[in-house]
Amino acid sequence: MTYEIDKPKKNWVTLDGEEIAPRSVNGVLMPLEEKDAKYLIAQRKAWEDSTDERTLKKIRDQRDNFLKKTDWKIIKANEQGKELSEEFKTWRQNLRNIPQDYKSSDYDKLLEQDKETREFKHSIWKEPKE
Repeated sequence: MTYEIDKPKKNWVTLDGEEIAPRSVNGVLMPLEEKDAKYLIAQRKAWEDSTDERTLKKIRDQRDNFLKKTDWKIIKANEQGKELSEEFKTWRQNLRNIPQDYKSSDYDKLLEQDKETREFKHSIWKEPKE
């Protein structure tokens, strides 16, 4: 590992080709020590490596929201002794299956929204009509 302090850039540190801004201590810009620079780079890498996990959490949160918004239909049908359409039940099951049915390469498409309406474009989010 190569660690160096770049004095002309006001105490920026370069560690293995990655530039790291100085920290401010009592208003004075100080370069990070090598151990702190290594820690910061490890934190950056962990953040970058967890992109798919964070995106899947957004998808799960959205899915849970859709399920919660339609739970009342299940309750109402049960109270009235009515059967919900197979299309509706399949749609809810498909929402629950998102984590195992879609790959990380699909995540961006799942979260894509119409710029004007902010509605999700992917068909998985379209609630069937009763």
